[in-house]
Amino acid sequence: MAIPLFPFLLGVATGAAVTYIVSNRGAQKRLTSAAEEMGDAVKARAESVESAVSDTVDEATAAVKDAASKASNRDPA
Repeated sequence: MAIPLFPFLLGVATGAAVTYIVSNRGAQKRLTSAAEEMGDAVKARAESVESAVSDTVDEATAAVKDAASKASNRDPA
């Protein structure tokens, strides 16, 4: 029976990476910094999307009110 080589090598590489991160302060700081930057980027993008959705809803609300106002001001003919 053959040993599946790819999963074995993937496990070895994963174990080596985890060991390196756990034992190396510089790697820990870089990883923490990268995670914080990623979190900040996600937060900024979420705020951007929230602003865009809010603006779209406000514009749609104004358009509906304008259309309703115009419809109610028409002369019934």
